[in-house]
Amino acid sequence: MSKYILLIIIALLSIFSKNKIMLYATLTVLILALLPYHEKNLNIAKTMGIRIGLYVITVAILAPIALGMISFDQLGKTLVGYKGIIAIIAGIGTSILSTKGIQLQVINPQIVIAVSIGTIVGLVVFKGTASGPIIASGATYAIFQLIDKFK
Repeated sequence: MSKYILLIIIALLSIFSKNKIMLYATLTVLILALLPYHEKNLNIAKTMGIRIGLYVITVAILAPIALGMISFDQLGKTLVGYKGIIAIIAGIGTSILSTKGIQLQVINPQIVIAVSIGTIVGLVVFKGTASGPIIASGATYAIFQLIDKFK
């Protein structure tokens, strides 16, 4: 019963923070939890969800190329400037943090809830933008590593 209450609380916080993606995801999980064979369905979602999500994000990133919005000329000009180089370095760093975030979520799944609460506070109090639990977990991992070095 407590799992349903927790999911309802997350759904309510999502409504309060106007985070539609979190709301839809929470409602989807809640519905899956209520259906027959819920353990099988939720385990599939758990194991395949991140891969499917990354696939969809990658399609969204590549779509502007297929739409002709990014040319070789534009790409070349971007890559040789300092802003392009900084963007590449930031992309590499974010990718590494995301990998560490996924690993942290596997080892410590409840971290997703804490990260989600932090995201909601950031949205509501600081007018931030939802970053997603993977990169936020990666940042959490990096902070954990820093703290461990000073222990």
